[in-house]
This record gives sequence, C-alpha cells and structure tokens, in this order.
Amino acid sequence: MKVKDDRLSYKASVSWKPNSDLTNYATISTGFRTPVVNARAGLASALDPNDLIIPDGARSDSVTNYEVGLKGRWLGGDLVANIAAYYIDWKNIQVQANRVSDSIQFATNIGGAESYGLEFEFVARPIQGLSLTLNGSFNEAKVTQLTALEAAISGAEEGTRLASPHFQGSGTARYDFSIGATNSAFAAVNVSHVGSFPNQFPNVPGNPAALSPTYDFTDAWTNVNLYAGAKLGSIDLTAYVENVLNDSSITYVHPEAFLDGRYARLRPRTVGVRANYRF
Repeated sequence: MKVKDDRLSYKASVSWKPNSDLTNYATISTGFRTPVVNARAGLASALDPNDLIIPDGARSDSVTNYEVGLKGRWLGGDLVANIAAYYIDWKNIQVQANRVSDSIQFATNIGGAESYGLEFEFVARPIQGLSLTLNGSFNEAKVTQLTALEAAISGAEEGTRLASPHFQGSGTARYDFSIGATNSAFAAVNVSHVGSFPNQFPNVPGNPAALSPTYDFTDAWTNVNLYAGAKLGSIDLTAYVENVLNDSSITYVHPEAFLDGRYARLRPRTVGVRANYRF
C-alpha cells in the first residue's frame, strides 16, 4: 500500500526600515509533513460493518504561519527590542486514531487547529558591565475544527488545548568586570518560568465518552540558576548552582501508559564547576 501527496511550501517576507535602528517586517510561510501509511488499510470492522473502513493512510497536514514584528536598537545598542505577533493555521492534523467498534489503531487526519500569540525579547545595558535580558512568549493554541466522528476516533474535543503553555519566559542579569589588566570575571542569575499544559487529547480514542487515564498536565514551574566565572589566560572557569530552589516540578508527561517513568521532572539542585582550556 502506498500513499502520496503533492504540496507546495513557500515563504515570503517584506520589511521596512524607517531608520537605521528600526526594522518592521511581515512574513507568511507554509509547511507540511509527509503522508503516513496504514498497515491495515481497507480493513472493515467485524463487529460493526457500518463502521469506517481503515483508510490507506493519513494525508499531509499543513500549517500556514503569519507573522508581523519589529526589531529595534537604541542608545548605541544599549537597548534592544524584538517583538513579534503570529497566527498559525493548522489544517488536516495527522493523528493516531482508534476505530470506535473494535479499537483498531490507524493514522488519519482530523479538522484543524490554530495557534496565536506574542513573542518578545528585550536587552538593556544600563551601566558598564551590566546586561539585563528578558524574553518570553504568550500563546493560545487549540483545536478549532472537528466533526463528531473525528472527535470519536481521536479523543479530541473542539476547543481542546494543544500541548503548549500559555506563557513561558526567562530573565537574566549578568555583570562582567575586569580582573587586573588581562583577565575578566562575571556573575549571573537566570530565572525561567513555564506554564502548565496538557500532554494529549482528553478522551480515549475510539471511546469519546471516557476520559483518557493517561490525560494529565505538566506543572507550572520556575527555575533559578546562579553562575560565576572567570577567564584567566587560557583557562575559563565557571561555578554554578542550577535549580537553586530544588524544584521537582513535572515538566513532561508521556502519553503512553506502559512506561514506568511517564513523568519527567526538573533535575534536582546541581552544584558544580566547569573548566575549559584554550590551546
């Protein structure tokens, strides 16, 4: 059994620079995934002959991304800002589904989804040696088109969130200073945050009335890291304390129930030193 599909992928951008320190732009781009073959294509259900026939496979799904933004630098580069707003239209989503009558799994396409939000990055150098960086994104991603049959076989629901946080971001403060005439050192603190998000569609594929026993959410977590280091001739030394708060939040939930360790967590507080020698 073979499946095939023809797709055109493209990207087009336009930009405008009102002055040397500011660029405005708009971009549209597309993408797709290759088709997927079903090993049991054409198989009818022995329990319900009126149930769907297993299709040849899943066709290519496609995304169209629209983005507008600006990139600017002021005060001789001591203040930098990059901001972008985007909208992603995802059609014919490739999923692994289960037939309702006999729970046979197969690949197929369902409805569509959308994702839209805002991404930002700011860098400021208020005094000599000090740099402040802040970046992050706000995102809303959900299923927007879904028939009753597609919901039944996939476990999705219209309005279901996709596996992405509403907000994630990080901030870093770093101070660099000289040691003597030729050497330098730095100290830095980084704080990152990721919001909670679901790991999969909420219902059992092939049994839409049942909440999936593997459906779960990650934790919203905040991680703090400390660094200090020095460049001493050809030697670079960095001491670090990562996950200062020893947070054990869940950062990923695997959708398969048979795994012993379905939950990934932040690595425990880690203290160490890194050394690098330049020949």
